[in-house]
Amino acid sequence: DFGRLIKTLGRTTTTGPSNRIGFAAVAFVLPSPPSAHLRPGISSIGRVMASAPASVRVSGPPNSSFLVGYPGISATLPRIEGKVEIRPGQGFSMPVPVSLVRICLQRRETIHPDAESLTKRHLGAPRRETADVVGKEVLLFRCSTGKEAESVMAMDLPFVLFIPFGRGGEETNRRIPPASLQLPSRTAETDFGRLIKTLGRTTTTGPSNRIGFAAVAFVLPSPPSAHLRPGISSIGRVMASAPASVRVSGPPNSSFLVGYPGISATLPRIEGKVEIRPGQGFSMPVPVSLVRICLQRRETIHPDAESLTKRHLGAPRRETADVVGKEVLLFRCSTGKEAESVMAMDLPFVLFIPFGRGGEETNRRIPPASLQLPSRTAETYYELVVTIQQGHSNQYKFSFPMPLQRYDTLSTFGMYNKPETKLVTADNVIHLGINLPRWSFGPNDPITVYLKLSPNPDWMTKARRVTIEKITLAIEEEITFNPEGDEPTKKINKLSKQAQVVKMKMPEAGYATNIGLVFPSKDLRDPDGIVKRGKAAFPLYEVGSFTTTSSLYKIEFYVTIKPVVICPLDQQGCKEEMDAIEQAAKDAALVDPNNPMLPARTIVLASDRDALRSLGLCTVGGQKKPFID
Repeated sequence: DFGRLIKTLGRTTTTGPSNRIGFAAVAFVLPSPPSAHLRPGISSIGRVMASAPASVRVSGPPNSSFLVGYPGISATLPRIEGKVEIRPGQGFSMPVPVSLVRICLQRRETIHPDAESLTKRHLGAPRRETADVVGKEVLLFRCSTGKEAESVMAMDLPFVLFIPFGRGGEETNRRIPPASLQLPSRTAETDFGRLIKTLGRTTTTGPSNRIGFAAVAFVLPSPPSAHLRPGISSIGRVMASAPASVRVSGPPNSSFLVGYPGISATLPRIEGKVEIRPGQGFSMPVPVSLVRICLQRRETIHPDAESLTKRHLGAPRRETADVVGKEVLLFRCSTGKEAESVMAMDLPFVLFIPFGRGGEETNRRIPPASLQLPSRTAETYYELVVTIQQGHSNQYKFSFPMPLQRYDTLSTFGMYNKPETKLVTADNVIHLGINLPRWSFGPNDPITVYLKLSPNPDWMTKARRVTIEKITLAIEEEITFNPEGDEPTKKINKLSKQAQVVKMKMPEAGYATNIGLVFPSKDLRDPDGIVKRGKAAFPLYEVGSFTTTSSLYKIEFYVTIKPVVICPLDQQGCKEEMDAIEQAAKDAALVDPNNPMLPARTIVLASDRDALRSLGLCTVGGQKKPFID
């Protein structure tokens, strides 16, 4: 979990009058109102709102995840690359005052050996916690000397955090960091995503603003005691630190997903553009230091979710989260700058989806398809996560659901159309021969199995006494929870069954027949014939589940003995996809993964001429009006 606030506000001491406002996950220490008269048009309420957080999002480098390289392998130079995008948070067009932006990777470790015992957990020694900065803290932006802060409309600050790889000797922050881990009952855990600083006593001799969020800490500049300039509202100082408005859009007339996941020749990838605009207000610039984007996979399992009793009394739901591929750095502000003040920002990106050449490396395997089983016993879903760094240490994350399908199980592929034969026997008296013409099926596809029962010539006397009562063909769904763990559990569901009554003695020449059934499908329409809108993170399938393998669960299907592959598309749908897959493979041959030739990014600074035009506004008579061409 990367989103919990663990910073606490203790005692605050000030030598002058101050205003203190407290919210969930937010703590403000606001300055005293100025004693001098404000100029006409300057509202004193703005001094409070100027301390609100800006809109911040962090995105990874193009075509990769945040994590570049492999921690522990020095030759790969492991590092975290990304970019923080900062926009106005409250208001649409109010500039954000930014003095300093920093970023660091923090590790938090906790141990509680008695956590597994309910009695010792409360009566024994308390949980012990430690916190360390991994590597070094990076300064992303600092305003010019003599300036209290830069007033910006938008800011994109790229960054690189190098992960130590063992050359630090006894220095803790230069050793190879341990992997993220959480043992059962949280007896021990290592977490790299939470804010581990606590705010105890703060003493100040003058007005200052301090804001704390989960994984974010701000130290904002003090408001000036002198008169504000005409036309500059003090309300902008708070709103400049609020989250910007962030949207991810795909290429024109097409979806985010280009190519076919699971088919390497199509070079599967996600193409789109991150659009950053002022969040609250109309024309307030956003300070942006760094912006990153990545594709994140979340998996959850709860084998007892179908039972109301076991759901609450059994083991809790288990969840995992992984970055698929690499994180992409979209923007980083210039060296020596804390942030860029921008009015609008459009950052094209490409995220390449792994296609199976990663071996045991999880983030390079073919990702499993999005799926949600009934009662959420198991589910896999994907999100595009954009991270923006704004202001001193303001970091915001924005997630957008991204449904993902696999196409390497299409029944039209030749590998699934090779007949499979098998000969089995239970007592050496009767032999059963099975022939399966193909072994990939979709909804409403016919499944035909050729069977032959033949007597053993060495046991012909016993074989003649055998009576064939009936032959049964069944399709079974086998779900394995925690397949890679120490205690995997299996659950078998019978989806369909077909019985053929024979009731005859075993002939000397044997008995041959074929038996078939239709793979069951799920009707997507309601009784009125309307297809209801599904969930954004999960595609609509005509099957309840299909063949898939993930880190927390595995789903397989069996016809009698031979395991078969279940595809979300029927035979006709698979044939229709083949032409599109062939064309996608031709298009992918023209794409260089190392340099995908993205469109030019668009950044409009607050100081640019006609910067308000990017927001559809203009200045008429000293007032901001909608721009009409």
